[in-house]
Amino acid sequence: MAIPFQVYIMGTIAVLFLSVVFMSHYFKNQRVKELGFKYDVLNVEEEHPNKIICVLDITTCHWCYLLVRDLWRSPLVKQYLESKNIELLMVDPKDGVQFVRHNKFPHFSQFPCSIFLDKFGQEVKRQYGVFGFDTLKENIKYIFPE
Repeated sequence: MAIPFQVYIMGTIAVLFLSVVFMSHYFKNQRVKELGFKYDVLNVEEEHPNKIICVLDITTCHWCYLLVRDLWRSPLVKQYLESKNIELLMVDPKDGVQFVRHNKFPHFSQFPCSIFLDKFGQEVKRQYGVFGFDTLKENIKYIFPE
């Protein structure tokens, strides 16, 4: 008994689709393992002075992965933020949405979204996408002039 051609094609498409889904899930988890990444916990009830809240989804957003890998995990950046007494919180989208709603900030429209907070915990600047160390320094000089 021969398998109809249409059934064969549909079966092949299903196998290919499931393979792609499995591989993408595997590689997304590899990103998290590669960086040893864990989201920070954000309590919306607390004050957040001198902080950068970076809202990202590292498992589904390639640009988020690049920002974490190339900027936020850099020892130079960590040292710079520490010298300026600025704390970085990398939070998942759910916590980010709760944070902006609680503080009545405008909702963010894309990922990654880095929200710069001044010494009073008020949003001063918002940076979308991937950016480098020079842009980070410019933003911090703008927010915290010496």
